[in-house]
Amino acid sequence: MEKPKLTNKTITKNGDNLTIGALEKGFRVLDAFSTSHPELGLSEIVGLTGLSKSSAQQYTHTLHRLGFLDKNPQSRRYTLSHKVLRHAHAFLSTNRLVERATPHVAELRRQFHNRVGFGYHDDTEVIYLIALQSNRAVYATAHPGFRIPVYCTATGKCILAFLPEDQAQDIINRSDRVKRTDMTVVDPEEIMEDVRLARAQGYATARNEFNPTEINISAPVFNISGTPVGAIATTSHSIDGDNAQRAEELIQALLEATRAISHQNQSITYEGI
Repeated sequence: MEKPKLTNKTITKNGDNLTIGALEKGFRVLDAFSTSHPELGLSEIVGLTGLSKSSAQQYTHTLHRLGFLDKNPQSRRYTLSHKVLRHAHAFLSTNRLVERATPHVAELRRQFHNRVGFGYHDDTEVIYLIALQSNRAVYATAHPGFRIPVYCTATGKCILAFLPEDQAQDIINRSDRVKRTDMTVVDPEEIMEDVRLARAQGYATARNEFNPTEINISAPVFNISGTPVGAIATTSHSIDGDNAQRAEELIQALLEATRAISHQNQSITYEGI
């Protein structure tokens, strides 16, 4: 998903005397890199961050010296370096929600041989923190850090289903609702109908909406306050055909897993979880 262009006014101190403006600008440079912009030249960094050319040059030079950016000596273009993985590894290795979800995700994959993952809610998107491949197919998008929209995925809809309806509607309205396949639902009211159905069922399904030939089934995970913070999602190929009994077994196992994680989360009280 394309990131919005940042400007000098995007990040302000808002009266916070403890905020370090220079550090914020350094993170603006790092945030400019994405799957849509894996390699950037100085002028592109200026355009994406709103920094002046001299400031962008200073920050990219510093980040390169610190090892967070690699620089091609011929093209003089920058890419993220492997050093950023140190922080991702530290997060994934110490996050208690990831720790508690992992055995359930692994067991679902073992039982049903589908791709199974755990996604964390981040406003109009869900970011995958756990992603286990199907043993029958390879999905190029299945890896930690991959982001998906909430409006056209079972993962997103089952999370929206257990938010206050006005909050869910606001998230849908602010989403970049594009038709990713012929089956993608983009009308806000039709999406809300799916959300209400997911609330009634306790889980959500999506068929060929985000990727063609994929069926997704997801159920939410709640924090101590009863707020959905993420979801476990299973993905299979729609070309494999429908097996009602197998689908029902998967749904029941999925609901048992998410209920178990939600119960464990009663002891997690820090912000964001």
